[in-house]
Amino acid sequence: MEQCFYGGQAYGTETGVAGQILSKIGILVEAHIDSDYKEQIRQLEQRLPIIFPIPGATEFLDILDDKCDSLASFLKQQNPIVDQAAVKDWCQMRKARDGDKSMVPDIITSASMRREFYEIKSESPTGRRDGAQKINNFAELIAGQQIMYAKGTWYSPNGKTLIYTGTWACVPIKWFLRWGLFSEALITYKFCAEINNQTVQEAALFLALRFMLLMIVLARHPVFIAGAATGAQGLLPFVRSPLFQSVGKNGINNDADVRYVQILLNDWRGKNGRNPINIDGLSGPNTIDAIHDFQENVTGVVNDRVDPDSQAIGALESLHFVTGPDGVDPDYLDTTSRQEILDDFLFNQLMATDDDGETLIDIITILAQEAQDYVNAIYNSALDIRF
Repeated sequence: MEQCFYGGQAYGTETGVAGQILSKIGILVEAHIDSDYKEQIRQLEQRLPIIFPIPGATEFLDILDDKCDSLASFLKQQNPIVDQAAVKDWCQMRKARDGDKSMVPDIITSASMRREFYEIKSESPTGRRDGAQKINNFAELIAGQQIMYAKGTWYSPNGKTLIYTGTWACVPIKWFLRWGLFSEALITYKFCAEINNQTVQEAALFLALRFMLLMIVLARHPVFIAGAATGAQGLLPFVRSPLFQSVGKNGINNDADVRYVQILLNDWRGKNGRNPINIDGLSGPNTIDAIHDFQENVTGVVNDRVDPDSQAIGALESLHFVTGPDGVDPDYLDTTSRQEILDDFLFNQLMATDDDGETLIDIITILAQEAQDYVNAIYNSALDIRF
């Protein structure tokens, strides 16, 4: 069974910290699609594409820092009649009016048989709207410069790439990136969960999607983010456990606390070959036995109870995060795929809170806030998963 979502569905919003995480994901997804686009050119024309700003390049990929200047330079290089200063000014004015999503397409080609352009966006209502806006703005720009680039149709992929394999609350899940040509010039992407022989609540899949997206960024984090705490372990000092009262033998056992502990127990059990327990908010014999098993094998302190600020809850949360990046597919955006996609650019973009890098916040701050929001969302989820 496969169920597909756009990223914003996992958060219920595309603004704030969620928007910043989705922006980082978008950068990595665009780099992956750019790589596939280049491979399609190689197969079609039996040549490796030459990417601007290399002299003689016919392909423009939106991977450079000063986007308006890069766009103007590329169009002038390929179209001598272009007024380069006017293109840059127009781009900057639209950027000031509509934001960075307003002008520079992600892909432009001036190859003789394929003078066209594309924009890459999430398959969300906001993504489709912003993509259509950028396509129309660029069409207006080139019409004003009296040059011809068609809305792209040549690159029409039915792309599917495995990006994550793991378990969430003892449910085995494979996450795939899917992308395709949604309309002329607009390439959209979404994330699809493949689950075998099991029905899982949509709310649980949204939490699993949030976890996967966080792990995707974390897996890139040691590669691109120099000088910051690396990996999931670096998040843990910044995350406060939402567990409110004790769970297990002689515990308070309120519903939300029990479900939270059950989810984390199942996460550990699924990764260690154990059968799941029901996530039902009831601290019965199976839950107490699962706590005992975890304490006996992990913490070494056994009292059949998980207390706030205890070693047990710290270990459950730590293992949930620390083992997460291991599920990211190593070939999703490896060194070969990144050829001609600048690591310096990805470093700057992953560090930035917006597409231009004008306001820099250490990415660990963004990741830590999302990790906190994520564990709070688990606590407040009221999931009921029966096995």
